[in-house]
Amino acid sequence: MEQVLAGSASDGGSRGDEAVRRAQQPSLILESAGEGILGVDPAGTIVFLNPAVTRLTGWDRDTLIGRPLGDVFFPEPPVSNPLRPLLDEGRERLDAEGLFLCRDGRRLTATLTLTAMVDEGAVCGVAIVVRDNTAARQSQAAMVDTLRRCAEQAARFRHLLRTASDGIHVIDIRGNLILASASFYRMLGYPEDDPPPLKVADWDTQWSGDELMERLSRMIALPETFCTRHRRRDGTVFEAEIRCSAIELDGRTYLYASSRDITERLRNAAELARSNAELEQFAYVASHDLRQPLRMISSYLGLIERKIGPDVDEDMKRFLGFALDGARRMDHMIRALLDYSRAGRTAGPLVPVALPEVVAEALLNLEVAVCEAGAAITVAPDLPTVPGDRSELVRLFQNLLGNALTYRAPERPPVIAVGWRPVGAGCEVSVRDNGIGIAPEHHERAFGVFQRMVTREAYEGTGIGLAICRKIVDRHGGRIWIDSQLGQGATFRFTLGETRGNRCA
Repeated sequence: MEQVLAGSASDGGSRGDEAVRRAQQPSLILESAGEGILGVDPAGTIVFLNPAVTRLTGWDRDTLIGRPLGDVFFPEPPVSNPLRPLLDEGRERLDAEGLFLCRDGRRLTATLTLTAMVDEGAVCGVAIVVRDNTAARQSQAAMVDTLRRCAEQAARFRHLLRTASDGIHVIDIRGNLILASASFYRMLGYPEDDPPPLKVADWDTQWSGDELMERLSRMIALPETFCTRHRRRDGTVFEAEIRCSAIELDGRTYLYASSRDITERLRNAAELARSNAELEQFAYVASHDLRQPLRMISSYLGLIERKIGPDVDEDMKRFLGFALDGARRMDHMIRALLDYSRAGRTAGPLVPVALPEVVAEALLNLEVAVCEAGAAITVAPDLPTVPGDRSELVRLFQNLLGNALTYRAPERPPVIAVGWRPVGAGCEVSVRDNGIGIAPEHHERAFGVFQRMVTREAYEGTGIGLAICRKIVDRHGGRIWIDSQLGQGATFRFTLGETRGNRCA
């Protein structure tokens, strides 16, 4: 009996512990829930909350318990008065969305589930489950913004396709035309509204399938510009310039390209080249033929001077002097025109030329002028080897060094320095002097034909030397310019192409 009674007492104790655990279970669930849970009495006062509310809002339990819900929750109907829809409409559950004011001032966007707590048929409070959806809202806003930008870009692209003057088109790696602008179809003579399916071989005369694949593989890393020939729908062919690049869309490679009909441009370029060649030929022939009568004039003026002898009056001597000087100057100008017409006309390929040898030859040709001027000339010892025409480069340096000797300041002997520096794959050469200088407003004008920056009485010259220099530099694919101030000397700089041997690098 005792054992039985003891066993009965033990069973009763176990059942009591189980009852306690069951009573505590809802509280444990509330405490461990990841969602915020609030309890509000009929007056709207917060009566309980779980730790998740504290984590979400930053408010501690002691601060929130006993406070009206409206102090924490923004008054946004019907959430600001959660009992009203439940009482007025007899609803037991309500889903809503609102903002919680956090302790640090942040506004927490949350989805709320409000459930009426009923006791003996009457609502005694409301349980509110709070789910933070701020990140979801931000993600949704970002997605909406992305879609808006995509729509705007699509609209701009459609506008581009409608209005572009160049023929824009997209082809896949098999050469199929995927998309094209109206101007592209017009260029090829196809209808814009209902064009037929096309492959690149239908309009391009120089691309095969293998060449397309090869070009695409190259253009993955670097866009390309090249010339080709397009075939119209009627079979006529025209010259076209293509600018294209490879693009990746949805894991596939496409070619994005724009075509431009350059037939007229090539025709104009050929016409300009022909016109320039005719002008150069005319200048050469005219200047060569003009020297013949000029030499005759000079000869007869000399004969007249000897014929009249020393007894002629001073006026006659002065008149003859003017005539002879004019004939001499005209002869110099005609010879300068001949030099200008010849400069840059060599059609041979550019070959490696050692600039130290070029400068040495130019200085040898100017040896007498250097001695007469008492000039001090320094040349950089490491001048590179460049692709060029040796005779023209000698003339280039001879003209620039000769200018520095001619236009020297009378109060000081000339000091000239030849230097260089690497620029990209090429180099920049400089010829610096301490002469009279050139005012900045005359820098560009100085390269014109027969343009003199000083009077003929002060300094001799034909005004064509720098024009020849520019022509030579143009022929070598470079450019030439001046750094100078009046009275402070001048530095002439010019660029030359990629070097060989002693690289400009």
